[in-house]
Amino acid sequence: MANDLPARFDTHNPNAQDESRLLDKLEALRDEGKRVRDKWAPPSDIEKDINLFRDGGSPGGSTQKHFSANFIEAFIDRQISQLTDNRPIVRIDSRKVGLKAVAHVVDRAARIVWEEADTQRQAAKMAHLAATMRSAGFYTGYDPREDEISLEPLRIDQVVFDPKVEEAARVSKDADYLSICRVTPLAELRDRYPGRGASVKPDAALSNFRPSEGDKRRTVLSPVMDAVRRASAGVAVERAKVYETWIRDWQRTATGDLMFPGGRLVMHTDDIVLWDGPNPYWDGDWPLDWYDWGVDPEHPWGRSEVGRMRYLQLPFNALMDGLIRNQMLTNILLVEAEYDAYAPELWKKLQSIEDSLVMRTQRRNANAKVTVPPTFGADKLNIARQIFTVAQLLAGVPDVVLGETPGSLQSGVAIEGLQEGANLMTRARASRLEDLYGRIGQKLVSRVFQFFDTDRIAGIVGPTGDAESYAKARQEMFFQLVNGKPEPTTSEQRRRALRDFRFTVSPGSSAPGTRRNRVADMLKLHAAGLAGATDVLGAGDFPEPEEMAERAAKELGQRAAAGVPPPPPPRSNRA
Repeated sequence: MANDLPARFDTHNPNAQDESRLLDKLEALRDEGKRVRDKWAPPSDIEKDINLFRDGGSPGGSTQKHFSANFIEAFIDRQISQLTDNRPIVRIDSRKVGLKAVAHVVDRAARIVWEEADTQRQAAKMAHLAATMRSAGFYTGYDPREDEISLEPLRIDQVVFDPKVEEAARVSKDADYLSICRVTPLAELRDRYPGRGASVKPDAALSNFRPSEGDKRRTVLSPVMDAVRRASAGVAVERAKVYETWIRDWQRTATGDLMFPGGRLVMHTDDIVLWDGPNPYWDGDWPLDWYDWGVDPEHPWGRSEVGRMRYLQLPFNALMDGLIRNQMLTNILLVEAEYDAYAPELWKKLQSIEDSLVMRTQRRNANAKVTVPPTFGADKLNIARQIFTVAQLLAGVPDVVLGETPGSLQSGVAIEGLQEGANLMTRARASRLEDLYGRIGQKLVSRVFQFFDTDRIAGIVGPTGDAESYAKARQEMFFQLVNGKPEPTTSEQRRRALRDFRFTVSPGSSAPGTRRNRVADMLKLHAAGLAGATDVLGAGDFPEPEEMAERAAKELGQRAAAGVPPPPPPRSNRA
């Protein structure tokens, strides 16, 4: 790659040849990544899955649909709730002696950023995207205009990356390139990129403004992106697709140093380079982390929940639709008789009955024949029930999770055991989600150190001695004194300093019921004198457990001095 890319395209003094060569290379990278992505995740299949998720599918062979129960949507909503309702227990620790106070401050700041970024809701959105579209991503960035760290879910049709990546969790480590596509209003581009942004022309597929005939580059929209085009039809807003492409560029300077030690970032459209320069983030990682809903051993693009359920949902609806139609027919009175077997007034009354079918024949037979269609076979109903049961098992959503108590189970312990068994189906997926949280969190640590100065930290955690410790450590780690003035450290020095802090997610903390069970177990240990109040509060992920325990101990001491008995211990619902 170093041999066929310009060292750096200068967006202020554009060279037409360098710009064209860079754009051609970027287009080749996107085409390569898209070709492999679409092999494992065909856009037409994704579109089918999205439509099936929306309406549950139409019963086959029916001109009029009488029944459609979308259990795919219900199961996915249940699974997403199980995965994301619990906020994971996260901590930031220091690997070096003397950095505990700093880690404490960064821990508090990262938790606040986690909440401000609405991470749990964003995680639920990303998980929905992955469940319906096979996989999805999280972008951990920084918006200088808003001065805030941002977390952005990304769809599979927005992202391509290096085909050599075999595992979703390894994208930011193994990919030599990745590219993210966003639809952006031209007014925003002109604001963000003065000068070059004014040269971007509107995309005809995204607004009713047409580019000029001289535009040479065109891209083929996927069916999913085509939905964006259809939604934008008639909207008088100029828009264009903007690509954010990250490249491992191994070019070196005359002194032998890497020209882009943390990678190279190019912001561009199909025919305009908006910005070209080094990775702006201190950690030197790609800001994208990927999550596959169902693991595939051959690629990182995953498998969707909708795809797994497709051939259960469709026959279930077809069978149930047939049952409903049959039941509707059994309520119809079928009368067959000679034309003049009844008086005209009686024929009119029969025909006026809403659920009736009257046949007047010309046969000379005075006997009227009244028939009722046969009922729907019980075997077909049993097949529908079995299909639904199989779907429940595959989704890990048995009756007890749906709120029903199977059989004669009355014991809370027995029901909880069944719920725990159902949760086993979710834990592998939850474990990979926690791994994703860990990767995102490590980037949060980097963003806090890079963009939160002393005043910002003091505004978050208060002007305490810890905040002062943070300021001093940040100065020592990321700046060096040269001639009495602070100077930035090298990229490698920054990365080494950031590795002194570790963002961890407590295993299983986001799984359903895990936190409740841990708190209950810790309460028992506390009652036996084997755990302290801080341990109990930490198991519940209460904020500032040390301070809470200290305040509680102080209050109990005051109660004891006043002769007030302590409050009774909390009771657990667990046996």
